[in-house]
Amino acid sequence: MAPPSKLAIATGVVLRLVKEEASYHKEIVQQEARIKKSEASEGEENAEYILRQERQALEETKKVLPGMKTKIEQALERLEEELVSDRHLIGAKIGRADW
Repeated sequence: MAPPSKLAIATGVVLRLVKEEASYHKEIVQQEARIKKSEASEGEENAEYILRQERQALEETKKVLPGMKTKIEQALERLEEELVSDRHLIGAKIGRADW
């Protein structure tokens, strides 16, 4: 089996990063729900500790998102470069310079 092309790899990277970013957004929603639940539950002996841990986890997850956006933008740039490169290669193979 032939190794995947640079274009296939670049496409896979973009798809993986977008999927990863979506999972972080989903995690934020889940963490916010757990925080609301912890805030509503009274009487637990370690409720303050749990609430503090949940808030910290939420903040850490939110801090990841700007980096993810940068990674996705970089991966998209690489994908666009590969598309242009492949287009030129195809044009050269069929003898058309306008490709």
